Amino acid sequence: MIADALSGFAARSTASIRAARDLAGRFWRAENGVALIEFAFTLPVMVILYLGSIVVTQGMMTDRKVTLLTRALGDIVAQDTTVTATERDEIFNAARVVMTPYDVGPEVIDMRVSSVRVKTDATTCVEWSIAPTGSVFARAPGEVLDALIPVAIRTPNTWLIMAEVQYRYTPIVGDDLTGPIILNERLYMRPRAVTQVSSFNQPATPPCPDT
Repeated sequence: MIADALSGFAARSTASIRAARDLAGRFWRAENGVALIEFAFTLPVMVILYLGSIVVTQGMMTDRKVTLLTRALGDIVAQDTTVTATERDEIFNAARVVMTPYDVGPEVIDMRVSSVRVKTDATTCVEWSIAPTGSVFARAPGEVLDALIPVAIRTPNTWLIMAEVQYRYTPIVGDDLTGPIILNERLYMRPRAVTQVSSFNQPATPPCPDT
């Protein structure tokens, strides 16, 4: 009788252990399900953050390239004495190399270089301005730029070379929400070889006389 009782107790104990093991297994599987649900909620956020970091990084790199392009453009012209019609496109094509490997087609980038006279009264005026062939981005001779040029660099009776670039940056994601982002850069340089750099399209009558 005792043996039978012990045998029954052992059987019941084994069954209880097996039931407890099955219950623990179901609990573990339930925990895995919760983790999967949490991961499903977290994954889109992680992807958005990852793609956002890529967009920001590429935007900063593109902006840096635009700054270097503008500097190269102004530097090339500032070292010249006279810009000829042949040199015009050569100048812009040489400057475009700085933007490699980014797109530099006319649909995404506008460039211009202007010679600005600082008159006796420290007001400023465009004497000539060039842009790539086919572009209408050049400034008009005689245009007053007092609102753009800092007073600190307006030395009377001098000239400045002003290089300007406008780049339409399209993010790889999210462009349907933001559209193209306009990156603008403007730099001023002093002519290096001569006091005033002349150009093939400079008006015969000076557009910026002292008044």
